[in-house]
Amino acid sequence: MENDVLGKLAEKDILDIAAALTLHSYSIHRLGMQNLFQKMAAEDYVTLSRLVRAMKEGECDRLYLSQISQELGLPIGRVSRTVRLLKERGLVLWTHDGTGSDGTYIQITDNGLALLKEQQEALARFYADVIGRFGKERFMHLLKELDELEKTMNGQTERSAMNEQ
Repeated sequence: MENDVLGKLAEKDILDIAAALTLHSYSIHRLGMQNLFQKMAAEDYVTLSRLVRAMKEGECDRLYLSQISQELGLPIGRVSRTVRLLKERGLVLWTHDGTGSDGTYIQITDNGLALLKEQQEALARFYADVIGRFGKERFMHLLKELDELEKTMNGQTERSAMNEQ
């Protein structure tokens, strides 16, 4: 299939599409980092909101670092650094069961909940305006398409990594 696509698209077309997607990704990422995440990093927000979601869904009152690593697709070392910074800021408790050989986990503190709520409110204000201007149906369609694109790109990344081995 890959050769079929390459046969139908000229190399210039592929390069133009790649450049456009890269520019959009960069612009959206830059905008979000500068304007929306002033009190905490996006990675911190994702980690804390995932923990709170697990608590609300009755999964647990804790989140293991291995779960965070798997869900975010990040190496455990990077997750550990993020969690260490969250702990230093008093946003999470970081502990383990027994000797720690079964993994370590985090629990959110009251300070973490308060900061997360502030961040959620800032995101809600921003996205309410964006969705209002862009249109809810179009926005939801875009999210669905981006999800499919992300799955496709992740699959391609995995295939490329296996081919390199």
